[in-house]
Amino acid sequence: MKTQQVLANEERIRRQQEAAGVAELERKRKMQLEQEAMLQERIRLEEITRLAKLEHIKKIEECIEQALFRQEDLKRQEARVTEEEFI
Repeated sequence: MKTQQVLANEERIRRQQEAAGVAELERKRKMQLEQEAMLQERIRLEEITRLAKLEHIKKIEECIEQALFRQEDLKRQEARVTEEEFI
C-alpha cells in the first residue's frame, strides 16, 4: 500500500514537472512570437518614417529646382531688358 502511494506521488510529481516544462516552453514561444511581432511593427514604422522623409526630401528638391529655374528666368529677363535698353 505504501509503495503504491509512493509510486502515485512520484507519478503525480512527474506529471507536474512535465506540465511545468510544457508551460515554460509555451511561455517562451509566446514571448518569442510577441518579440517577433514587435520587431515587425518597428520595421514597418521605420519604413513608413523613411518613406515620409524621402517624400519630404523630394518636395524640398522640387522647390529648389523651381527656385533655380525662376532665378534663371529672371536672369534672362534682366539680360533682355538690358539689351533692349542699349538698343
